[in-house]
Amino acid sequence: MKKIDNILQARNWQYYLTRPFNLFGASLWHAWYESEKWKRILGARFPDVLFLEEKKDVARCYRPKEQIEEYNKCAKKVYTNTKKIQALLEKAEQLNKQAERILNKKEEMTFEEAVEFLITLSLHATALPYKAGEFLNEIKDKEVIKKTEELRAISYYPRIIEEIIIPLARQEAKKAGVSEKAVDYLTYKEIKAKEWKKYEERKKAEGNYFFAVVDGKEHIYFVKKINEIIENIEPIIKSSEVKGMCAYPGKVKGKVRIVNDRSVVGVKFEKGEILVSVSTSPIYLSLMQKAGAIITDEGGLMCHAAILSRELKIPTIIGTKNATRVLKDGDFIEVDAEKGIVRKVE
Repeated sequence: MKKIDNILQARNWQYYLTRPFNLFGASLWHAWYESEKWKRILGARFPDVLFLEEKKDVARCYRPKEQIEEYNKCAKKVYTNTKKIQALLEKAEQLNKQAERILNKKEEMTFEEAVEFLITLSLHATALPYKAGEFLNEIKDKEVIKKTEELRAISYYPRIIEEIIIPLARQEAKKAGVSEKAVDYLTYKEIKAKEWKKYEERKKAEGNYFFAVVDGKEHIYFVKKINEIIENIEPIIKSSEVKGMCAYPGKVKGKVRIVNDRSVVGVKFEKGEILVSVSTSPIYLSLMQKAGAIITDEGGLMCHAAILSRELKIPTIIGTKNATRVLKDGDFIEVDAEKGIVRKVE
């Protein structure tokens, strides 16, 4: 499709991360990174994005290389400014307490108010601590490191989306006389603008979603062979070995189970299997407790997987970049978390 080719060529797209988002979730996630709030905090934001849904409700996110470089440069200035980062992390703690009240139904909100809160919460309590892991060697203040680690172990934004925002969005659909399922086929901006008619045409579409924002304009298509686009941007490196950083030592063999789901309810995971994921979050705790080992694509020594692996004493390798693409469900592997190497075993 020529329109898709034009978008792919419009920017120097670079892989950023993978998250368990449907179209609506992806648009919400982008809303906080493109917001003026983010620019006020860091001095830079991400106006452009590309999401490719590699499997149902799991999307790979790409950003323009130049915007990533500018973001990293600005982030470093903030994180190495102890006074500024301390104030931001203190606000993050306050926002987490407010999130708890909202989740306990002690504060009521409209749909748009809930999204605005999500943006503020996510920027302070998720995005900031997530990024801090890249500057550990330059953050000298022990209190900043401690608060960052505590915040990385908690993330309320998935629950705010699932338990507060999606139900409110479905109420908006109901008021408009549209099926509640419309929310799964529309972006946040479309719902805000009450563009409900787009649901009817999209629910008939086959394939995985292609969602891009370029120069402020949203582009949404459904593609049957989306993996061909992914492989064009990220050629698969065929290998029987994966390397990463050791988060907790140990050696173990077991069967691969790849999990990148929005919820672990109904996920089949046997005790002793090797949990392989792009990253982990608090909703994965029940699986992590049963895992023989943990392997992630993303993460540094302060990521959720690293922190929990030390608490649970489970061999863990993080920051492999490509474990979820090289390994497959059912592969029998050897995890050497002493050397940070994962090998397929015949």
